Amino acid sequence: MSIHVGNPSKFNSVKDAVREIPPSELNRPTISTVPMLSLMIHAEETFNGIVKKLGMDSYEQLILEYTAGPFDGKGQASHTDVMLLNAEQSLAIEAKWTEGMYPKVSKWKNSGKDPKNREAVLRGWYSKLIDDPDSMLDQKYDQLIYQMIHRAASAASAAKNPNMAYFLFRLGDESEGAKPQKMIDKLTNLWTALREPFPFHVVEIPMKESVGYRKIKDLPKRKDSTAEKVSEVLQGNEAIFDFLEPKLTTIGSEP
Repeated sequence: MSIHVGNPSKFNSVKDAVREIPPSELNRPTISTVPMLSLMIHAEETFNGIVKKLGMDSYEQLILEYTAGPFDGKGQASHTDVMLLNAEQSLAIEAKWTEGMYPKVSKWKNSGKDPKNREAVLRGWYSKLIDDPDSMLDQKYDQLIYQMIHRAASAASAAKNPNMAYFLFRLGDESEGAKPQKMIDKLTNLWTALREPFPFHVVEIPMKESVGYRKIKDLPKRKDSTAEKVSEVLQGNEAIFDFLEPKLTTIGSEP
């Protein structure tokens, strides 16, 4: 198996790859990158068990910050947190913990200076997901979540049998970020609008703090020194979290 950060770089392990994670992705103890990496490093068996439940028995490549597109127009590439690949399948994984829901297509459209280019970029994402992408430019689809569209397009462009999953981490009793049911509802809206393309998944992962988290949880946010300490703890052998039994919801065909 090969491990990458971005599409070109290659590492022997996820732990080694942590050294190349940008400080902006590690400078807050509560950013979703932390439990996502900890799950793969300190609880690899649990991570692989979830992946198998999502219908992927094995993977040959694990790519952190996988980039794809845009496939039309000019704009930013989609950066998927984790992309797993084998000869036939892709699994795009987006991690969330304290982060809220991302903006709708309508807000994304209005934030650009060139409406025609925004339309081209959107059409490019849809071209990987549906045979008639122009039909998705109708305003009735502007309530869809823009990030979900380009994450799904990344998965679809990577392999003939794609899957997409949102991993929702929860520390304690309440989810701090986007609520699981809202995430399920938004993904269902997209899946229906795309005329039932391929399975989307929501994986709720409860966790308890462990030794590693106690070392970083009180660090100041958005400091390079915090990123350095978080990186150090991730590369260590002490667990940051204890991951509990996940709950899987699949939208589409069961894996």
